[in-house]
Amino acid sequence: MSVGPADASADVGYIYVQLIDAGTDSVVDTVTPNGSGAYSFTGVQDGDYKIVAGTDYNNDGAICSRGEACGAYTSLYDQQTVNVSGSDESGNNFTVGHDVAFTPASAAR
Repeated sequence: MSVGPADASADVGYIYVQLIDAGTDSVVDTVTPNGSGAYSFTGVQDGDYKIVAGTDYNNDGAICSRGEACGAYTSLYDQQTVNVSGSDESGNNFTVGHDVAFTPASAAR
């Protein structure tokens, strides 16, 4: 087994960021982040939203499918809603990555 250097950077590929209505779970808007990972939505109506980002490796139009990178604000397993109420929101940062479950061969028997 070979382990890369601690400062190695990873790139999961082309990311889509979706703004999702928290009440209906419907996608309101989809954007792509710029080269630094920054994203923004414009013309958002007041309300509660979730923010999810991921890849679409199989080009089926859905992000975060099995085997695709995924992330959410504040985290994939602790999603928080963002309340938009008449002003801009910022600082809604989170990570996107692969959820890898590894079972050693000796434990699988």
